[in-house]
Amino acid sequence: MRRPFTLYKEKTKSGTFWYARFWDETSQRYKHSRSTGVLVEGKKERRYEAEEAARKISETLAEIITAQEKPTVAHPTETQPTTAPSRPKYTTVANTPLIEYLSNFWTPNSEYANFKRDVEKNH
Repeated sequence: MRRPFTLYKEKTKSGTFWYARFWDETSQRYKHSRSTGVLVEGKKERRYEAEEAARKISETLAEIITAQEKPTVAHPTETQPTTAPSRPKYTTVANTPLIEYLSNFWTPNSEYANFKRDVEKNH
């Protein structure tokens, strides 16, 4: 069995910090990476503190993943909607699927069209 997480160092503008990579059983690879928030310093580089922080992050990730995988069961007396579910609204561009982003890019009220219109007004 693999270790639940591995630690590695990553340089940032604020210094070198410990990061943890967490094992995902479904995809059989180290999938999730998170900063432990522990700065690498001193003779032992604060590795023990980083491992403790990674254990806490691992427990939190496990709870989140379990909650997401938990199926919702409808009560037998409740009726299910007959209409198709509406498309989810994405709050950030990073979460928007590529096809939807590209199809919305050229619409008259898209963010790009509004920006372009504002720039042309100022020239």
